[in-house]
Amino acid sequence: MVVGNAGYEGDAALKNPVNDATDVAAALKAAGWQVSLVTDADRRGMNNAIDAWGEQLNNNPDSSALFYYAGHGMQVDGANYLLPVKTPFLALSDIKHDALNLSDVTATLEAAKVQVSLIVLDACRDNPFAKIASRSVGGGARGLTIVQSGGGAKGSAIIFSTSPGDVALDGTGRNGVFTAAFLKNIDTDLKLEDMFKKVTAEVRQRRTTSKSPGSTRAWAATSTCSRSRYVRHGPPRRRS
Repeated sequence: MVVGNAGYEGDAALKNPVNDATDVAAALKAAGWQVSLVTDADRRGMNNAIDAWGEQLNNNPDSSALFYYAGHGMQVDGANYLLPVKTPFLALSDIKHDALNLSDVTATLEAAKVQVSLIVLDACRDNPFAKIASRSVGGGARGLTIVQSGGGAKGSAIIFSTSPGDVALDGTGRNGVFTAAFLKNIDTDLKLEDMFKKVTAEVRQRRTTSKSPGSTRAWAATSTCSRSRYVRHGPPRRRS
């Protein structure tokens, strides 16, 4: 499943995420995945998409699953939230009630008993919604926080566009910096761990030639099984 949200209101609007999601979806299809693409979704749209994806996974037992998200995201009280469009966020309670908790994604993967899962989050852009956190005591923080489980029964990998609590680089072209590097390495024979190292190196190189603020380092959490997996070839069973 691939999601890209860019059409936020005012200063929160983003340039790259819809392009990022569209290009990632095309690359994954070319690599043999069945892909559901969702762009500029409100909360109901994101919920419906997750539910439909969960049904698809349930109908394909022992499959592998990939979830990609580009857009605004932030952490509140230790939980990661992916922010829909067309939704006002005036207080931290709005984020908790109206944004998509990443745990809903991992719960969907666990309920479907997928064998291996890959979650890719280009969701750490600096965003105006973080001002809500700065006005709240003990509330939210910029960037995303560490995720302990990706939901795969035999292995999982969770790749962030930057280190926990940090902010990622925006792109000046069609794609964000992290996703541009990710796209270059989807259609390769690299194992996940090696692919991630290449993506990290390319993000760091881009930062050294850019004056834009942001982190130089992507970040990942992987389990032992997932390290031997590939995005392009993957396991022999169906991938969704």
